Amino acid sequence: MKTLNTMMALALAAGVVTTAEAQTASINATARVLAPIVVGTTEDLRFGDVIQGTNKVVAAAAVESGQFEFSGSTGAEVDMVLTLPTDLDDGGGNLMPINTWSGLRGVNATRGAGTGFTPTDGASIIDNLGAAAGDFYRIFVGATVVPGGAQTPGSYTAPIDLQVTYTGN
Repeated sequence: MKTLNTMMALALAAGVVTTAEAQTASINATARVLAPIVVGTTEDLRFGDVIQGTNKVVAAAAVESGQFEFSGSTGAEVDMVLTLPTDLDDGGGNLMPINTWSGLRGVNATRGAGTGFTPTDGASIIDNLGAAAGDFYRIFVGATVVPGGAQTPGSYTAPIDLQVTYTGN
């Protein structure tokens, strides 16, 4: 018994708790509300005049390339999806193929300075918005139009759409 009392006295002196005590801890619940994404089309993809039977290429780095610009919450991850046409249309049922897409993208990218990529219809592109207030994410697109040898003269158009959503990551 004397040994047991000695052991208990040593345990208490050493700070060992011999009875069950309740322990508590706290954490915070946090959330960041993201600013709305603002997307603007700043430049159309412009092929200008084309000649029947002669393909015309506009590179993503060219002044004539199409440009999207958008912003949102700094550093947030976004999913970008381009909807690309397969043909330009003159509104009268005449089509002119458009293909061989090229692209540049990135935070504060400029024509000729960005991450190169091959735009693909409906494909997701995941990236982060800029880390500083006032940063813009830009996408530049180029392509090739393929007028036929007997292509009907006229003005041809087709929409190129960009959808940008936050991923939540």
